[in-house]
Amino acid sequence: MTGRAVMARDAPAASGTHTPDLAKAIAAVAAYFPTETVGTYLAVLAILQPASNGARWVFYTVFLIFTALVVLYYGWKQAHSPAQAPLGRRSLAWLLVFSGVSFTLWSATTPWTPFKELTSDAQKYAGAAMIVLSPLLPMAAQVLRISPPWSDSAR
Repeated sequence: MTGRAVMARDAPAASGTHTPDLAKAIAAVAAYFPTETVGTYLAVLAILQPASNGARWVFYTVFLIFTALVVLYYGWKQAHSPAQAPLGRRSLAWLLVFSGVSFTLWSATTPWTPFKELTSDAQKYAGAAMIVLSPLLPMAAQVLRISPPWSDSAR
């Protein structure tokens, strides 16, 4: 068993702290959706603390759409910037897919996730998916030659 697998297996999961691998995975996945989405989503959920799963699904759906709108805005902004090459349609489409998947996984790890309705282990599954996707998303982005326009490397 590799050192990473041993660290993840032996780390205390119930303490509320993330293992170093999960923290890195969350950061890697979160790089593919705009921080405007995260901050607003968390603020709204923290303020309203929706009790019903229906309300949680509504918030998730609204912010998934908001994520797509922010990605489209950044794509539009980059297309109208003389200092940057515009994103092609293919790149923008892939960024929409990456940001939607990333936001979905990230939102599934939050305390008020509606995905708990599907399974009580939704947060564990989302965390595991993040660990798997964290090296794959950057590799796929490199192959597809895309970079999120909101990242420091794209500015």
